[in-house]
Amino acid sequence: MKMKNCTTGLLIACLCLLSSCRNRDTVRPGNYQISGITKTPLADFKIIYDCVLPVFEFRKGGTLCVFPDFNFGYFKDSLFTYKLKGGYLHLNGQHIKHKIVCEPYTIGNKHCYELFLDSELIIKIFITKND
Repeated sequence: MKMKNCTTGLLIACLCLLSSCRNRDTVRPGNYQISGITKTPLADFKIIYDCVLPVFEFRKGGTLCVFPDFNFGYFKDSLFTYKLKGGYLHLNGQHIKHKIVCEPYTIGNKHCYELFLDSELIIKIFITKND
């Protein structure tokens, strides 16, 4: 009886672990807005904030629409296929590909991601899902 309880507990723990890993490699569909930006020391504040900041629309089926782009043209395409795998957000557009370090967060009931951009102007952006 004791061995059966241990096995059941171990099985439940493994299922929870697998479930949490799977959730790290998915993005909940919806619109995400930039809620924070960390700029590089060389970046002019005005260059980044004198434009409408991009909105990220993650769609079911692995499609991402980013519109509009930053003034300095980081994304270059507005439509990407995406995959979140191993801590990276892989974006494949018609003209450009990005491999972005991506950290998922939950703040209260809000789903958020910290994206570390390989840019001369921006170190990272923090995007939050609109509910």
